[in-house]
Amino acid sequence: MWLLVLGGTAFVGHAIVQAALSRGWSVTTFNRGRTGLDPAGVSAIRGDRDSADDVSRLVASERWDAVIDCSGYVPRNVLAVTRQLAPVAGRYVFMSATTGWPCCGLA
Repeated sequence: MWLLVLGGTAFVGHAIVQAALSRGWSVTTFNRGRTGLDPAGVSAIRGDRDSADDVSRLVASERWDAVIDCSGYVPRNVLAVTRQLAPVAGRYVFMSATTGWPCCGLA
């Protein structure tokens, strides 16, 4: 299994990465490298999900069976990233640990 985790250095993303690695999966993380260390054994790609150029560079790097997005905050950005990754990802899972984000106009 080839897995891409957007985020992956803290909270639930880190746990997902560790679980995937323990199953022998190939794991790539995509993050800015600011909030934590990527676990040993991952292929870390540095970039900002808000940068179309960074996401394009990610898309050009490889293909994945699944993407788990743990770092989306703004719906329009999640949709933009989803669209860019569609050609290279079998499945895309977005997860949020909270609801009512003020930035989304839901609070």
